[in-house]
Amino acid sequence: METLERQRPKAGGASSLRQAVAWVKERPEVVLLVCVVIAMAFNLWETRGQTFFSDEWSRFLYADRSVGGLLRGHTGHLVLLNTLLYKALLVTFGAHSYAPYRIAEALLLGTCGVLFYALARTWADPWLCLAATVILLFLGSSVEVVATPTGTVNLMPIALGLGALLCLQLRPKRGDLLACLLLIAAVASHSDGLAFLVGAAVMLVLQSGRRAWSRSWVVWIPAALYLIWLAWYRLAETSTTQQVVHASNFGSIPSTIVAAAATGLSAISGLFGSAESTSFNLDAGYMVLGLLTVAAVWWVGTGRPVRRELWVAAALGLAFWVLLGTVVTAERPATASRYIYPSAVFLLLMILALVGRVRMTSRIAWVTAGVLLVAFVPNVIALNDQARKIRDLATTERAELGAIELLRDEVPPASIPHLVRGARIIRVGGPGFRFPPITYFNGVLRYGSPAASPQAIASGGEAQRHAADAVLLRGDDLTLSNTSGGTAAAGNCTSGVGSGGGGRQVVVPDTGLVLVPQGSRSELHVAARRFSSSFQPLSIPKGSGPLVLRPGASQEVRPWVAQISGARVCRAK
Repeated sequence: METLERQRPKAGGASSLRQAVAWVKERPEVVLLVCVVIAMAFNLWETRGQTFFSDEWSRFLYADRSVGGLLRGHTGHLVLLNTLLYKALLVTFGAHSYAPYRIAEALLLGTCGVLFYALARTWADPWLCLAATVILLFLGSSVEVVATPTGTVNLMPIALGLGALLCLQLRPKRGDLLACLLLIAAVASHSDGLAFLVGAAVMLVLQSGRRAWSRSWVVWIPAALYLIWLAWYRLAETSTTQQVVHASNFGSIPSTIVAAAATGLSAISGLFGSAESTSFNLDAGYMVLGLLTVAAVWWVGTGRPVRRELWVAAALGLAFWVLLGTVVTAERPATASRYIYPSAVFLLLMILALVGRVRMTSRIAWVTAGVLLVAFVPNVIALNDQARKIRDLATTERAELGAIELLRDEVPPASIPHLVRGARIIRVGGPGFRFPPITYFNGVLRYGSPAASPQAIASGGEAQRHAADAVLLRGDDLTLSNTSGGTAAAGNCTSGVGSGGGGRQVVVPDTGLVLVPQGSRSELHVAARRFSSSFQPLSIPKGSGPLVLRPGASQEVRPWVAQISGARVCRAK
């Protein structure tokens, strides 16, 4: 009797667990929302510490609010809505905090996941659709789209295009007007939206057959508007616009289609090796592409019915890859991370449409869970790794820009070094597009500063502080030159500063220091630091006689500290 009493709670607990599992099995949408919230929170966590990246800097640096400026964009694509989004965020929140831009990206990522699931759910088993959605939410192999807010430019047309297809799928005819508006917005966000025009056209034909012409305005209105913009863009082409389509690429479109499909399959399978485009493993993608092709041929050959939506998904993918084939370059190949996310969306839709009539069994559930695990883990690792690298770049970038802002108050304008846009960040020196610092300062006046403050630099890591010192020295915030007729020592000299060892450390006063070499200038060594804990050497000018070491006009935050050997040091008048 006692034994039976002890077993009852266990039976009751097992029954409750089974009821909970059964409740969840009937509500995949609840699991979807949980996954979306987790993905958005994870995205916000990974993008912490970042700042403007890649094309985002164009929104900050240039303030052309004219209609022509908004339509022209800065990337050779029609990016009107993305430009308006950034202008609105900059005007409303400024550039002091990057949080609003991160929130916008996380919201778009979650929206794409929800809309993808909603569309795919009408084609395939909900749990298969959920597994595919989870892959998209954590697709860390698509670095530029998922690991940084600059991906909003790619997420916007995907979200709008999926919304348009969903309107046509769920509300034929009644949803045509909203679908048309969403397609207009999709192509006005980025050229990726053009693929959805083709997909929508195929869906209209499948739904209405010969009567599809009466509904064709859903597609041809956004297409006509895009063609009008394209004609204007070519006629108004200036030195600031870019030629995107390359005629020489047309012969290589078939190979681009295969390479892009293989890249997308490598990404969603997790078998990509590294998320960096230079080492992205396409071998696995080609293998998966071959297996899927054989499986698709076998499936069709068995006479099993295929959902007609497969043609919609195939049209989306082929249209995107054909367009991609016309724009790829050696610097931006088909394996570039910004192209991976759209390819993954279209490939997953194809796969779900192909297996749409498969019922979820225990065996299929276990296989799906295994595939999801293999795909999920490498993508999350890649997302974490690449987001960390972007944060590291941003840390140095903000320090250098903070130093540039210090130079504005401490040295003549001619001494401030030019800035360079290259490798998707702004830095001082190096290869890339060179522009004057006044362009950056104008952005600061309009929207506030995205740079690190002097206090933030001082409390930052050594790499950040060292980068700031390097920029300050390059901008002549501390100069070592031959003494002029009006420069003299004011006493308080230190003697016995020998040439051996590290030399004497001296705080550089506002008036500067006079250095009297104790021997030849070849024995004189001068290094300095301001924020960093390590000294950086200064070049010794040619000539003979005393030299003057003079700081910039204002040293309110951390004065320069010089390390000097081979000279007698005096305070300058």
